[in-house]
Amino acid sequence: MVGVIALMFLAGSIGYFIGVREGDSPPGDSADVGFLYDMSAHHEQAVQLSMIQLANGSEPSVHAFAREIIRSQSYEIGLMQMRLGMWGFDPASREQEPMAWMGMSVPSTDAMPGMADAAELETFRDAQGPETDALFLALMSDHHAGGVAMAQDAASRAEDAWVVDTAERMARIQASEIAEMEFAREAAGLPSSPAGFVADFGPDAADMGEMDMDPSQSDMDNDDGG
Repeated sequence: MVGVIALMFLAGSIGYFIGVREGDSPPGDSADVGFLYDMSAHHEQAVQLSMIQLANGSEPSVHAFAREIIRSQSYEIGLMQMRLGMWGFDPASREQEPMAWMGMSVPSTDAMPGMADAAELETFRDAQGPETDALFLALMSDHHAGGVAMAQDAASRAEDAWVVDTAERMARIQASEIAEMEFAREAAGLPSSPAGFVADFGPDAADMGEMDMDPSQSDMDNDDGG
């Protein structure tokens, strides 16, 4: 299901790149631009966590999540950075502080909602086998919860149609993945709060999996093969 939904995201995103003109670019301090920079950095850590999982984990179902995140979020990073470039912004050099577009500036992207901190990353890198699997699901569920909150806020603040659509899709997909990861965790008998993990976002996986999901949209996803 995750792979199908992600493919829908990619297919739906491509059309919005057509027809972007020189006068269409939002200002550098807009929510549109800030969200693309911040979510790109957020995705980069998700890819990093997934690569560690594939190297050190052992549970096939958890590996499947890691592979899907690497594939889909790497592509989404490319789409977001392409959009920034089309607007005349350097994807590697930002003009506003992280999270300023949400009215809650943080000193670095490492402090964004759901990001694993240095201690958690060190513990995760040192883990092996089932310990890695449990940490990955806990860290990624927390990471996705932060991503959902950022995307929902962007969808309400942004003015560019592509950014709004992208943010709405991300919020829906990541909320669904949280629920799927919780199901996989229970099926594998892994702990919800493994040693070395501190939930810093708030809602648990089960609650986030149901967060702001539009029933009509969910039915549409399922009709398309989800």
